[in-house]
Amino acid sequence: MPYKAYLASSLSVREDHHAIFVETDDDHSGYLFHVVGSIREGMRFGHRPSRNPKESPLFVSEEYLGTVSNANFHQIESIVNAVEPPKKQFGGMKRINPREPLRACQEWAADAATSRRTFHPGIPDWEDQCAASPASPFVFHSGGTDVSGNRRLFEDRE
Repeated sequence: MPYKAYLASSLSVREDHHAIFVETDDDHSGYLFHVVGSIREGMRFGHRPSRNPKESPLFVSEEYLGTVSNANFHQIESIVNAVEPPKKQFGGMKRINPREPLRACQEWAADAATSRRTFHPGIPDWEDQCAASPASPFVFHSGGTDVSGNRRLFEDRE
């Protein structure tokens, strides 16, 4: 049975924290792919096993992304790690590069969920996967693109 994936949002000090949650277990726990830190110090990957974000008192919302097969689950980390975590963007109270837009966990999670990077070696193109399992309404893919030209991790073929 494929794993369901969500863009999860939880309450944070300034803005809601965004992460990708993949539900892998019968008790609705799974794995959280996200960045931690701040734009004042720089952010880093903070991927970890996690209970369902809905169980947290800080839970705000979730957006369904699609599913990933059990066989492809292990490939998610290398794909989301190809999206750089937000770097340090302030030196004291001054922006380091005011011409660059601010980028935090929200932007990282959105970029990771719709990765625009080049084809990942060793992962078959999504069209090949769709052809190989036409009965599945959702597929994991990294090689194909959506109508906007974005490479995507999760595909809803309904």
